[in-house]
Amino acid sequence: NRKKTNNGEELLENRLGSERGAELKFGTFDASIEPSVGLGMLINPSEWFQTEEIIVSNTKSLQRQAFVAQLRAQAKASPQRSLMIVVHGFRERFPSALRKTVFVGHILDINTPVMVFDWPGDQGSSLRGYRNAHNVANESGAELAKTIELIVNHVNPGRLWLIANSMGGQVVAGAFSQLYQNPEFSDADIEFEDVILTAPDVSHEEFDNQFKKEITSLTRNLTVYVSSNDRALVMSRLVNLGDSRRGESTLSTDMLSEAGSAVWPSVSHHPVTGRPYINVSESNSRWIMGTGAAESQRIVNYLLESINRPDHQVRLRWQPNTIAIWDNRASQHYAVADYPKYRRTMHRVAVDTDRRHEASLAIRDTATA
Repeated sequence: NRKKTNNGEELLENRLGSERGAELKFGTFDASIEPSVGLGMLINPSEWFQTEEIIVSNTKSLQRQAFVAQLRAQAKASPQRSLMIVVHGFRERFPSALRKTVFVGHILDINTPVMVFDWPGDQGSSLRGYRNAHNVANESGAELAKTIELIVNHVNPGRLWLIANSMGGQVVAGAFSQLYQNPEFSDADIEFEDVILTAPDVSHEEFDNQFKKEITSLTRNLTVYVSSNDRALVMSRLVNLGDSRRGESTLSTDMLSEAGSAVWPSVSHHPVTGRPYINVSESNSRWIMGTGAAESQRIVNYLLESINRPDHQVRLRWQPNTIAIWDNRASQHYAVADYPKYRRTMHRVAVDTDRRHEASLAIRDTATA
């Protein structure tokens, strides 16, 4: 459901951009893959899927009727009259989605036609890009639902499988929510043999309370794999504070750093006095490393409540010629909005070099020597 671009590219895979289009577009492609690819290998997807071991060729558009006829013939010719649908996730561009679909079909070694439902998850690697991609994923559920309806009603495979990765799980959840409301799919018949979600970037609470019921009503077997290094789940922990995701496992410091987030001690020591202080703030503290989502949220809330206790605060009543100076390393400041008729002007002075800090380090080094 990508919009085509007018960038002058000849290859179709390079003429589908990152904007969502409500109209479904259909097509086919050929691929070749080295037989040994992925077997007994540790794979770095960001590098490996750019090699020449998977070659995509002959990508072309088809009208809906021609697409259905070709897919129906391929499913009918397969040993189990089957079809597998693949939905990829966050940051996936169209060319890499094709390559990864080829790899999935190859590594599973399953004799069935494979169809990829591609949606524009490539909205950028920043937190804003994650939010945009998540919105697009929610919207794309409608197009996936239409696609499934088309396959069930007109391709009519004997067995139907679906695999979705990462944020693609949100697309699937949205699609099944719509299908669940459709009277045509509300009967007792099972539409899917298996639905497999790998590292689904879906709200844990929503999945357990809603999506699981909707998916299993149409599926014989539902399997969920969790992950500790899925990019979307790393970003999700920074955006969806306190809302754990169904596909998340554990998280390392390196993963957070890769996502563009800073990692620092929640309790630090003042460089001059050596006294410990809580290094947590409501504006930028998102996760306590080494904890689960619920425990992390409890710890962060406890520390913030400790900071907000009146006996841990100093309140300054301004008068003419008042100057306030505080140590920004171990304190937080907040301006109470009690001056609606007045203009607040603030000049900030930051210390470039702390001579006392240098002196304390020199004394400590001398004492150590």
